[in-house]
Amino acid sequence: MKCKKHNLSYKYVCPECFQPYLKETAFSSLEEIREYQRLSSKRIKTTNPKSKINLIACLKIKYYNNVAYAGTIFYDIKNQKAKNFKIRKYKQTIPYFPTLLFLRDLEIYLNLAEQIKFNPDCYLLNASGQLHPFLFGVASDFGLKLKEEIPVIGVTKKNLYKSGKLINLKELNEFKIVGDIEFKNHLVGKYLSIKNLEKGIYISVGNNISLNLAIKIISNLLKYKIPEPIRLLNIELNKTIKNEIER
Repeated sequence: MKCKKHNLSYKYVCPECFQPYLKETAFSSLEEIREYQRLSSKRIKTTNPKSKINLIACLKIKYYNNVAYAGTIFYDIKNQKAKNFKIRKYKQTIPYFPTLLFLRDLEIYLNLAEQIKFNPDCYLLNASGQLHPFLFGVASDFGLKLKEEIPVIGVTKKNLYKSGKLINLKELNEFKIVGDIEFKNHLVGKYLSIKNLEKGIYISVGNNISLNLAIKIISNLLKYKIPEPIRLLNIELNKTIKNEIER
Protein backbone atom coordinates (compact mmCIF):
# COMPACT_ATOMS: atom_id res chain seq x y z
CA MET A 1 0.00 0.00 0.00
CA LYS A 2 1.01 3.61 -0.45
CA CYS A 3 0.09 6.60 1.71
CA LYS A 4 -0.93 9.51 -0.51
CA LYS A 5 -0.42 12.03 2.29
CA HIS A 6 3.19 11.07 3.05
CA ASN A 7 4.08 9.38 -0.26
CA LEU A 8 5.22 6.28 1.62
CA SER A 9 4.78 2.61 0.88
CA TYR A 10 3.66 0.64 3.94
CA LYS A 11 2.15 -2.62 5.14
CA TYR A 12 -0.99 -2.35 7.28
CA VAL A 13 -0.19 1.06 8.84
CA CYS A 14 1.60 4.17 7.55
CA PRO A 15 4.22 4.94 10.24
CA GLU A 16 3.97 8.69 9.62
CA CYS A 17 0.18 8.69 10.02
CA PHE A 18 0.51 6.72 13.23
CA GLN A 19 3.42 8.70 14.68
CA PRO A 20 1.32 11.50 16.34
CA TYR A 21 -0.57 8.90 18.39
CA LEU A 22 2.47 7.10 19.80
CA LYS A 23 2.48 9.42 22.81
CA GLU A 24 -0.90 7.97 23.78
CA THR A 25 0.63 4.48 24.04
CA ALA A 26 3.27 2.74 26.16
CA PHE A 27 5.45 2.17 23.08
CA SER A 28 8.20 4.23 21.49
CA SER A 29 7.85 3.02 17.90
CA LEU A 30 5.74 0.95 15.54
CA GLU A 31 8.57 -1.61 15.41
CA GLU A 32 8.36 -2.02 19.19
CA ILE A 33 4.63 -2.65 18.92
CA ARG A 34 5.17 -5.33 16.28
CA GLU A 35 7.76 -7.04 18.45
CA TYR A 36 5.31 -6.97 21.37
CA GLN A 37 2.63 -8.59 19.21
CA ARG A 38 4.98 -11.27 17.87
CA LEU A 39 6.30 -12.23 21.30
CA SER A 40 2.91 -12.08 23.00
CA SER A 41 1.31 -14.32 20.36
CA LYS A 42 3.57 -17.16 21.56
CA ARG A 43 2.03 -16.97 25.04
CA ILE A 44 -1.52 -17.76 23.92
CA LYS A 45 -2.87 -21.02 25.33
CA THR A 46 -5.21 -23.17 23.27
CA THR A 47 -6.03 -25.76 25.93
CA ASN A 48 -9.57 -26.14 27.24
CA PRO A 49 -10.66 -25.24 30.77
CA LYS A 50 -11.40 -28.03 33.23
CA SER A 51 -14.84 -26.69 34.11
CA LYS A 52 -17.87 -26.57 31.82
CA ILE A 53 -18.68 -23.32 30.04
CA ASN A 54 -22.22 -22.02 30.48
CA LEU A 55 -22.21 -18.35 31.55
CA ILE A 56 -20.77 -16.08 28.86
CA ALA A 57 -19.76 -12.47 29.42
CA CYS A 58 -20.02 -10.71 26.06
CA LEU A 59 -18.22 -7.39 25.52
CA LYS A 60 -18.66 -5.06 22.56
CA ILE A 61 -17.65 -1.49 21.63
CA LYS A 62 -19.26 0.89 19.15
CA TYR A 63 -18.02 4.36 18.28
CA TYR A 64 -19.92 7.55 17.55
CA ASN A 65 -18.45 11.08 17.43
CA ASN A 66 -15.17 10.00 19.04
CA VAL A 67 -16.99 8.39 21.95
CA ALA A 68 -16.75 4.68 22.72
CA TYR A 69 -20.02 3.11 23.79
CA ALA A 70 -18.99 -0.12 25.49
CA GLY A 71 -21.38 -2.77 26.67
CA THR A 72 -21.52 -5.96 28.71
CA ILE A 73 -24.14 -8.69 28.64
CA PHE A 74 -24.29 -12.05 30.38
CA TYR A 75 -25.68 -14.99 28.50
CA ASP A 76 -26.77 -18.34 29.92
CA ILE A 77 -26.09 -20.94 27.21
CA LYS A 78 -28.16 -23.72 28.79
CA ASN A 79 -31.27 -21.58 29.20
CA GLN A 80 -30.56 -19.36 26.17
CA LYS A 81 -31.23 -16.22 28.20
CA ALA A 82 -29.52 -12.84 28.41
CA LYS A 83 -29.33 -10.68 31.52
CA ASN A 84 -27.62 -7.69 33.11
CA PHE A 85 -27.04 -5.30 30.21
CA LYS A 86 -24.60 -2.55 31.16
CA ILE A 87 -23.31 0.24 28.94
CA ARG A 88 -20.59 2.80 29.66
CA LYS A 89 -19.06 5.66 27.71
CA TYR A 90 -15.35 6.31 27.18
CA LYS A 91 -13.41 9.00 25.36
CA GLN A 92 -11.67 7.84 22.18
CA THR A 93 -7.98 8.76 22.29
CA ILE A 94 -6.64 6.83 19.29
CA PRO A 95 -8.40 6.37 15.93
CA TYR A 96 -8.70 3.02 14.19
CA PHE A 97 -5.50 1.66 12.67
CA PRO A 98 -5.54 -1.79 11.03
CA THR A 99 -3.79 -4.48 13.12
CA LEU A 100 -3.48 -2.05 16.07
CA LEU A 101 -6.98 -2.20 17.46
CA PHE A 102 -5.69 -3.16 20.91
CA LEU A 103 -4.22 0.33 21.34
CA ARG A 104 -7.68 1.83 21.01
CA ASP A 105 -9.88 -0.80 22.65
CA LEU A 106 -7.91 -2.96 25.11
CA GLU A 107 -8.13 -0.68 28.15
CA ILE A 108 -11.87 -0.27 27.61
CA TYR A 109 -12.40 -4.03 27.50
CA LEU A 110 -10.29 -4.49 30.63
CA ASN A 111 -12.22 -1.76 32.44
CA LEU A 112 -15.49 -3.48 31.55
CA ALA A 113 -14.12 -6.75 32.94
CA GLU A 114 -13.04 -5.02 36.16
CA GLN A 115 -16.65 -3.94 36.76
CA ILE A 116 -17.77 -7.57 36.82
CA LYS A 117 -17.92 -8.80 40.41
CA PHE A 118 -17.51 -12.51 39.59
CA ASN A 119 -15.71 -14.58 37.00
CA PRO A 120 -17.81 -15.75 34.03
CA ASP A 121 -17.07 -19.13 32.50
CA CYS A 122 -15.91 -17.46 29.30
CA TYR A 123 -15.55 -14.05 27.66
CA LEU A 124 -16.85 -13.39 24.16
CA LEU A 125 -15.42 -10.31 22.43
CA ASN A 126 -16.62 -8.83 19.17
CA ALA A 127 -12.97 -8.67 18.07
CA SER A 128 -10.25 -10.90 16.62
CA GLY A 129 -8.01 -13.23 18.57
CA GLN A 130 -5.45 -15.29 16.66
CA LEU A 131 -7.14 -14.48 13.36
CA HIS A 132 -4.78 -11.55 12.89
CA PRO A 133 -1.70 -10.84 10.73
CA PHE A 134 0.47 -11.08 13.85
CA LEU A 135 -1.68 -13.85 15.41
CA PHE A 136 -2.47 -11.44 18.24
CA GLY A 137 -5.68 -9.47 17.99
CA VAL A 138 -7.26 -7.53 20.83
CA ALA A 139 -9.19 -10.58 22.09
CA SER A 140 -5.86 -12.35 22.65
CA ASP A 141 -4.29 -9.34 24.36
CA PHE A 142 -7.36 -9.10 26.58
CA GLY A 143 -7.03 -12.80 27.44
CA LEU A 144 -3.42 -12.37 28.52
CA LYS A 145 -4.17 -9.29 30.63
CA LEU A 146 -7.00 -10.84 32.65
CA LYS A 147 -6.11 -11.55 36.28
CA GLU A 148 -7.55 -15.07 36.02
CA GLU A 149 -7.06 -17.69 33.32
CA ILE A 150 -10.53 -17.41 31.79
CA PRO A 151 -11.31 -18.60 28.24
CA VAL A 152 -11.69 -15.83 25.68
CA ILE A 153 -13.25 -16.20 22.22
CA GLY A 154 -13.02 -13.60 19.46
CA VAL A 155 -15.77 -13.20 16.83
CA THR A 156 -15.89 -10.78 13.88
CA LYS A 157 -18.04 -10.30 10.79
CA LYS A 158 -14.98 -9.94 8.56
CA ASN A 159 -11.84 -11.96 8.03
CA LEU A 160 -9.24 -9.50 9.31
CA TYR A 161 -6.42 -11.82 8.25
CA LYS A 162 -6.53 -11.34 4.48
CA SER A 163 -3.65 -13.78 3.89
CA GLY A 164 -5.62 -16.56 5.56
CA LYS A 165 -7.44 -18.85 3.13
CA LEU A 166 -10.92 -20.23 3.68
CA ILE A 167 -10.81 -23.97 3.05
CA ASN A 168 -12.65 -27.19 3.93
CA LEU A 169 -16.16 -25.73 3.79
CA LYS A 170 -18.64 -28.37 4.93
CA GLU A 171 -21.93 -28.87 6.71
CA LEU A 172 -21.65 -28.64 10.48
CA ASN A 173 -25.25 -29.78 10.81
CA GLU A 174 -28.49 -29.39 8.84
CA PHE A 175 -28.58 -25.65 9.55
CA LYS A 176 -24.96 -24.46 9.55
CA ILE A 177 -21.80 -24.44 7.44
CA VAL A 178 -18.28 -24.40 8.86
CA GLY A 179 -14.84 -23.86 7.33
CA ASP A 180 -11.18 -23.42 8.28
CA ILE A 181 -9.06 -20.28 7.97
CA GLU A 182 -5.53 -21.42 7.27
CA PHE A 183 -2.21 -19.64 6.72
CA LYS A 184 0.96 -21.55 5.81
CA ASN A 185 -0.63 -24.82 6.95
CA HIS A 186 -1.49 -23.27 10.32
CA LEU A 187 -5.13 -23.15 11.43
CA VAL A 188 -5.78 -19.60 12.68
CA GLY A 189 -9.57 -19.45 12.80
CA LYS A 190 -12.94 -20.83 11.77
CA TYR A 191 -15.73 -19.63 9.51
CA LEU A 192 -19.34 -20.28 10.52
CA SER A 193 -22.60 -19.39 8.80
CA ILE A 194 -26.27 -20.21 8.71
CA LYS A 195 -27.21 -22.04 5.52
CA ASN A 196 -28.59 -19.85 2.72
CA LEU A 197 -26.97 -16.69 4.15
CA GLU A 198 -24.39 -14.99 1.92
CA LYS A 199 -22.03 -14.08 4.77
CA GLY A 200 -20.98 -15.74 7.99
CA ILE A 201 -18.75 -14.93 10.96
CA TYR A 202 -15.12 -15.55 11.82
CA ILE A 203 -14.12 -17.20 15.07
CA SER A 204 -10.69 -17.35 16.68
CA VAL A 205 -9.03 -18.21 19.96
CA GLY A 206 -8.48 -15.30 22.31
CA ASN A 207 -6.82 -17.34 25.04
CA ASN A 208 -7.27 -20.42 27.25
CA ILE A 209 -9.56 -22.36 24.90
CA SER A 210 -9.23 -24.61 21.86
CA LEU A 211 -10.60 -23.60 18.49
CA ASN A 212 -12.77 -26.72 18.42
CA LEU A 213 -14.49 -25.82 21.70
CA ALA A 214 -14.82 -22.20 20.59
CA ILE A 215 -16.66 -23.19 17.40
CA LYS A 216 -18.93 -25.53 19.38
CA ILE A 217 -19.89 -22.74 21.79
CA ILE A 218 -20.46 -20.13 19.08
CA SER A 219 -22.51 -22.58 17.02
CA ASN A 220 -24.84 -23.00 20.01
CA LEU A 221 -25.18 -19.21 20.19
CA LEU A 222 -25.84 -18.67 16.48
CA LYS A 223 -29.56 -18.25 15.85
CA TYR A 224 -29.32 -15.55 13.22
CA LYS A 225 -26.41 -13.96 11.35
CA ILE A 226 -24.30 -13.22 14.45
CA PRO A 227 -24.11 -14.92 17.89
CA GLU A 228 -27.06 -14.08 20.10
CA PRO A 229 -25.14 -12.27 22.89
CA ILE A 230 -23.44 -9.98 20.35
CA ARG A 231 -26.71 -9.39 18.50
CA LEU A 232 -28.61 -8.45 21.66
CA LEU A 233 -25.81 -6.25 22.95
CA ASN A 234 -25.58 -4.51 19.58
CA ILE A 235 -29.30 -3.66 19.80
CA GLU A 236 -28.81 -2.07 23.23
CA LEU A 237 -25.77 -0.11 22.09
CA ASN A 238 -27.64 1.20 19.05
CA LYS A 239 -30.51 2.31 21.31
CA THR A 240 -28.10 4.17 23.58
CA ILE A 241 -26.38 5.92 20.68
CA LYS A 242 -29.72 6.85 19.14
CA ASN A 243 -30.87 8.37 22.43
CA GLU A 244 -27.65 10.39 22.61
CA ILE A 245 -28.19 11.72 19.08
CA GLU A 246 -31.79 12.71 19.80
CA ARG A 247 -31.00 14.65 22.95
